[in-house]
Amino acid sequence: MIVYRDKETLAAFIGVWDFDGYIYIEHFAVNPLLRGQGLGTELLKEFIDKTEKIVLLEIDPLVDEVSRARLRFYERCGFYVNTFEHHHPPYRKGFDPHRLVVLTTQRTVSKEEYLRFNDDLRLIVMKKCA
Repeated sequence: MIVYRDKETLAAFIGVWDFDGYIYIEHFAVNPLLRGQGLGTELLKEFIDKTEKIVLLEIDPLVDEVSRARLRFYERCGFYVNTFEHHHPPYRKGFDPHRLVVLTTQRTVSKEEYLRFNDDLRLIVMKKCA
């Protein structure tokens, strides 16, 4: 977890998993009071620039203006949309997996790279979250 502070205020955080070959951002959030000032763009680009690895994250499907604006934000930060049908496993028992869109820096990933991420997500990330 990487935490950014603005004096005594939590400004933003990035929750990451560092795997061989890529970094998975599980959570990225900017304090709502600080949004719209370029802080998220600055922090995310700085994070991406510090690694040679592909950075991967998931966003909600594009169903409304909020989700489309979120995609535009990530595209401005250098992310590419991957077209794999992707379902994130549920965080709690009794819930269904939910469809998300996979984004990556540098380029889109191959089917093999996507399957590796999907396995890491199911077998490592979600196992630790259970």
